[in-house]
Amino acid sequence: MKHENAQVMICSRSGDVIEPRLMKQWNLDVKPLHLAALQAIERGKLKIAPMGQTQRVIDWLENTDPWCLSRQLYWGHRIPAFTTGDVTDERWTIARDSNKAATTLGCHVEDLRQESDVLDTWFSSSLVPLVVSGWCSSSTSTTIPHFTSPPLNIMETGHDIIGFWVTRMIAMTLHLTNGTLPFSNVFLHGLVRDSSGRKMSKSLGNVIDPLDVLDGISLEQMLKRLDESNLDKQEIGLAKEDLRKNYPNGIPKSGADALRFALLRHDVSATDVPIAVSQLVDEGLRFCNKLWNLTNYVLILHNSSTRNFTDIFTNETDLWLLSRLHALFDFLIGDLCDVYLETTKKYLWSKDQARINEVCSVLNHVLPRSLAQLSIFMPFAAQAMYERTKTLNDCDFYDFILKQEPNRVNPALDTQMRFTLSIVSTIRSLRAQLNLPKTISFDGFLRSNESSPIHPLFNELNSLCGLRLLQEQPSSSKEYVIYPVHGYDVQLNIKIQDEHREEFNRLLEKQNEHINQRIEKQTEVVKGANQMAERDANDPKAKSDKKERSARRAKSEMMKLEGLRAESKRLQTLVDKQKNLIK
Repeated sequence: MKHENAQVMICSRSGDVIEPRLMKQWNLDVKPLHLAALQAIERGKLKIAPMGQTQRVIDWLENTDPWCLSRQLYWGHRIPAFTTGDVTDERWTIARDSNKAATTLGCHVEDLRQESDVLDTWFSSSLVPLVVSGWCSSSTSTTIPHFTSPPLNIMETGHDIIGFWVTRMIAMTLHLTNGTLPFSNVFLHGLVRDSSGRKMSKSLGNVIDPLDVLDGISLEQMLKRLDESNLDKQEIGLAKEDLRKNYPNGIPKSGADALRFALLRHDVSATDVPIAVSQLVDEGLRFCNKLWNLTNYVLILHNSSTRNFTDIFTNETDLWLLSRLHALFDFLIGDLCDVYLETTKKYLWSKDQARINEVCSVLNHVLPRSLAQLSIFMPFAAQAMYERTKTLNDCDFYDFILKQEPNRVNPALDTQMRFTLSIVSTIRSLRAQLNLPKTISFDGFLRSNESSPIHPLFNELNSLCGLRLLQEQPSSSKEYVIYPVHGYDVQLNIKIQDEHREEFNRLLEKQNEHINQRIEKQTEVVKGANQMAERDANDPKAKSDKKERSARRAKSEMMKLEGLRAESKRLQTLVDKQKNLIK
């Protein structure tokens, strides 16, 4: 019989031909084990996060097909199954050792034959909660530990091994301990992928060794490593092309803390965690640099103070900062560096000794606690920066963690500060839109349905965004421009301070001139796009999708032109209004 086609299975590692063969396998009946695990979840004894993964765990446990434990490998834990040397004897027994097996089978130890198959790796892994709790820690310790509560608090692993490991640990521990869970909480993190969302694969050339990010590596070294790999020539070619595209200058050295921080900045509970290495490194290094500048500023303040520190805080911004000391990244970058430190610089410049001492007292309280929390993620940077500022508080790195801290959370102050920062955001957004320098300042007042006194935090608006908030509404407000404060039923009425008005007008006219130049260029682009769309529409040979693309482009370019015209009109209105005020 002549065979025209045949499918031959080849081992991807050795290149050998794979010949399937039916063999007897050892299996485990998981039905009673899975039932107990399902009941634990249904009764709320086991919590799984994110919540969306709970159903996936249940789906795995509802599959009660027998678990094949046999593996035909040269390494691993041999299955503790024994039989006699007689090939006609089909009796098997599971025993702890050969002596007990010989007793059960009624033969001599030397006549025994142990199963050559080894256990599935996941079977051994499923016993981890018991092993780490002391089971089999010595040759005589064979009794399974007795637990009154789960031996572990939380299990954290990737969602891709829910069925292989997580469900099996739950089922095995419940069964072997007569009803005790291995842990009370499960947290399933996402999988790290490349910036395009692809799974990291050697054949794609997108696998990144963390050591390359820590120590840095050149493109030439990355290409050389590919040449020395066992990939075939076609895969090496594709991988090299991908490396040249994504890492033209290699990967710069960033260190362990920058890498840790950048990874943990992502939503680790998401199904996938796409990572762009170049952005990741830059983000981590920027954060480390921000912390370095923070400790430098604290040392400058400390050297300018009289060392007369206090534990009693009355200033509103001081109290707000202490209240906010319950988040980390947003606290360090947003609250501490971008807000609080900006409000303190005026006291340093004016050499207000009393206020400098107060600020130092607050920072002596806040900085070491911040670095202690940060040390969980960035131990090297946190320890180094703590040592730089150790003279400020004269305590060991973890002394303050062990003390009972007073609860300084102040919800009312947090709410008021959020409102204050919304005003700051409005002014900064206006500056960005009009491209205004920080030297130009504003006067303004608030108008709302509810009358409320000026809060002490408003005094910091001038240092944060260059806004001087008036205590009372002026008799005439025609020269003020109204802006909404995002998230609040409040109108912010602002005007340029009189001494900056002429400079402001010059900037507006310059921007309007630039906008008009862009309008001229965009008009030509629209004209060309319309001509192309008209030509394609009248061309009988043009395909329908080409006609649609041309029409969409013409419409898109026209919308850009209309946006520029609206911007020019708005700027011109501001210019005219400012000129009338000068007159």
